[in-house]
Amino acid sequence: MENAGKIRITFGNNNFFATFGNEACIKEVLDLTPVRVNSGCRGNGACGLCKIKILNDHVPEPTVTEQYHLTAKELNNAVRLACQVVPVSGMHIQVINAAQFFGSSVIRPTDYYMKKAFFPVSDVPRDKKHGKYGLSVDLGSTNISAVLWDLYENKRISGRRILNKQAQFGSDVITRIVAANESGANAHRLSELALETIGNVIYDICSQDGYNPFEISAVSIVGNTAELALLCGRNYENLLYPKNWVKKIECACKDKSPWTYKWCINPNALIEIVPPVGGFIGSDLSAGVLATDMAKPGKCCLLLDFGTNTEIALWDGSILWVTSAAGGPAFEGCGLSSGIPAGPGAIYKIDASNNSPDFICHTIFSEWQSRQPKGICGSGIVDLIALLLDADIITSKGKFNHFQTNSYELRTGAGEFTLTKRDIDLFMRSKAAIGTGIGFLLKSSGVVAEEIDHIYICGAFGKNLNIPNAIKIGLLPVVNPNIIDLCGNTALAGCEMLLISSKSREKLELIKQKTNLINMANEPEFDMFYRENLFLRPMEVS
Repeated sequence: MENAGKIRITFGNNNFFATFGNEACIKEVLDLTPVRVNSGCRGNGACGLCKIKILNDHVPEPTVTEQYHLTAKELNNAVRLACQVVPVSGMHIQVINAAQFFGSSVIRPTDYYMKKAFFPVSDVPRDKKHGKYGLSVDLGSTNISAVLWDLYENKRISGRRILNKQAQFGSDVITRIVAANESGANAHRLSELALETIGNVIYDICSQDGYNPFEISAVSIVGNTAELALLCGRNYENLLYPKNWVKKIECACKDKSPWTYKWCINPNALIEIVPPVGGFIGSDLSAGVLATDMAKPGKCCLLLDFGTNTEIALWDGSILWVTSAAGGPAFEGCGLSSGIPAGPGAIYKIDASNNSPDFICHTIFSEWQSRQPKGICGSGIVDLIALLLDADIITSKGKFNHFQTNSYELRTGAGEFTLTKRDIDLFMRSKAAIGTGIGFLLKSSGVVAEEIDHIYICGAFGKNLNIPNAIKIGLLPVVNPNIIDLCGNTALAGCEMLLISSKSREKLELIKQKTNLINMANEPEFDMFYRENLFLRPMEVS
């Protein structure tokens, strides 16, 4: 092994040593250990998340990339980016921003079940010799969620959510598609990581809750187009070209035997990948439209499924207008200085305090974890930006009012969490993309915001969203908050309906026939809409 050396790694209260050979940076060394550092890019310095602290005298001068992403305080305290630091034998580092643990968490009906959704009695014929269980899977960029059904008793029996292991190739789907397009090895690995993650969910459900995976006779999978294409290992490269963004992208499992083998389910199980609508409009959106039952004659409804690829649907009473927007990872807590996905340890809600200049933070926790926060998820970022705007700490342009300040420190009992000018810029760009998408759908359909009867907010981000704050900063249109429903994971709910009901499948096909896909990349007014929606102010849509 050339250039072999050893570094000491501190993580929490634990210390261990790692050897390195030809690894170009500390991130590559950490990738070979159980403790990985958080990263939203492919280790090229684009995200600024892989923070480490060097605890001895092997502190290199900061690179230009580090000077851009890190505050002066961090740089002076020997904080660096793992992807920018070359390993030196004897170096002692502390992992500051560790990647999320890939263990699963239990999901309950309240996490994803749309209360108004109608779940019909199972009417899909099943061969009893192949097993009595069915599995619904929502293949997301950040999380993969699955629910196990007893198909004979027509009831939901267990569910889990787990982080998508593809995150090691980047937090957004475009980065992953580019990686897959670079080499067959990358494409194969991305497919394997998705299969492994689904397999881990199945194993956890069956081993912990006492079910035989071999009795799983049907699997239905919905997801965004990029994730479905990467899972299947084909046609993902089409998504790199705007000319394909209104075309259908075929996503199908040609040989199910490797999948059933990896998942340890019945080899004769029916595996169905629900086809995406086209371009970046996946079957997660169509499943959400089905679950909310929004496509009713004479009604005008808007659905927003927030994520790294945010999908938007507007039903004008007879036609479903759909588009997608590059929301980026900000809504899922990734790509931000102190951002983490919504889960245990995430600050999901922030309130103003009457007796203190500091804010009150509310943290997601589970029975086996302390309530100490680890970072801020997307809905918490919305609250923090709205509160800073109210307090005149930042302007509607996202700039800090004090000329010597370029960040805000959110103080909690567990320490400080930073919101930087770069974080606000990233969020504003994501917000502007959503507003642009809504504006184009309203313009295309001839609907005005005042005519919307109902708005459905979907996804993990939307579940804990403060609606008045979201309207105030321009993330949602200016409407009566009472018409807005926070629905959670409607994609998974719709996938369940497709698993158990042929009538739901027929209804979905009728909806697809009435769907009109809008590709904003071809719209000459895109830049104008985008600029109007950049500011932190109520959304301007006609």
